[in-house]
Amino acid sequence: MDNYSNIENAEEDVLRFQQETSIIRSLDHKHIVKMYDIFEDHEHYYVVMELVSGGELFDQIVQKGFYPEDEAVLLIHQVLTALVYLESLKICHRDLKPENLIFTDDTHKTLKLIDFGEAKSCANGPIKEYVGTTDYMAPEIIKGGEYDTRVDMWSLGVIAYVMLCGFPPWEGENESEVFVNIMTLQYDFPSPEWDIISDTAKDFIRSLLVEHGERLTAKEAKAHPWMKTNVTPAVQFSLTLPANLYSSDLLEKLKGTIGDHLKLNSTEVEIETETVKGVTKSTLSFPST
Repeated sequence: MDNYSNIENAEEDVLRFQQETSIIRSLDHKHIVKMYDIFEDHEHYYVVMELVSGGELFDQIVQKGFYPEDEAVLLIHQVLTALVYLESLKICHRDLKPENLIFTDDTHKTLKLIDFGEAKSCANGPIKEYVGTTDYMAPEIIKGGEYDTRVDMWSLGVIAYVMLCGFPPWEGENESEVFVNIMTLQYDFPSPEWDIISDTAKDFIRSLLVEHGERLTAKEAKAHPWMKTNVTPAVQFSLTLPANLYSSDLLEKLKGTIGDHLKLNSTEVEIETETVKGVTKSTLSFPST
């Protein structure tokens, strides 16, 4: 439960608080933190929120150095589904960054988008307002132009870049230099960090770190090949069989049965076996549907 102390003493903070709670109360998505209730006493506002205890994505990037591509794409896909949802409601988050993406628990597998303090509806037309965090701000915001939900897609592109290599795409000794590089789209994929990253992942980032009119919407980005080809992890089943019952024929038959049931080609189902003390453990892995 969050405690917003003495907000009544600052009119601007009250308006921002009311804006944030109004928006977040209306949202219902598995990758957006849920707000359950809000109440106040004579000194404080209290907000009852969904518990998310796994820490920031930012902290995990710092700890890991970078994310392997197969892990990064799964997390980016989660964030993207939240952005598709917000896009359908014409809501701009406007401060999307790793610090505002929280893991639900210590397994660090599921992310929730938090902090809607800068969020705003663009249902009545484009927004023209300077907000955001330096490295993640879209060029149209920096230039003082009008914008819509695609500013969040720019931020997602920066997040994907940072996750895959461990550093931001923009160089600069100060904020002004960073802003110049953002506005002129000055970034690259330096060696050796990017040598192992797929061309599909790089294309995904390029499709977001472009001028507003060329940038993919959230719905379009979800259909990008990087999301389509890598987002689904293998699902595993473990079977433990006595050694005298184990045979490759049995497993191949089971493999074919599973493939038929899931309408998969049997070549998509892989078998790994390990025998310990006369017991064979066989693991079948196949794409989920």
